[in-house]
Amino acid sequence: MGALVRDTVTQRTGRVMAHQSGRVWLRPEGGGREWAALPEDVEAL
Repeated sequence: MGALVRDTVTQRTGRVMAHQSGRVWLRPEGGGREWAALPEDVEAL
């Protein structure tokens, strides 16, 4: 939780907020709306 990652599908970076229902929930670094990504589409920065 809290790790800075990149969603390789959208090329957006965000912080990991949760792992739920087979998804990783990310929030933009500067704040904003969370989005979900598949674990295989997320890479650590």
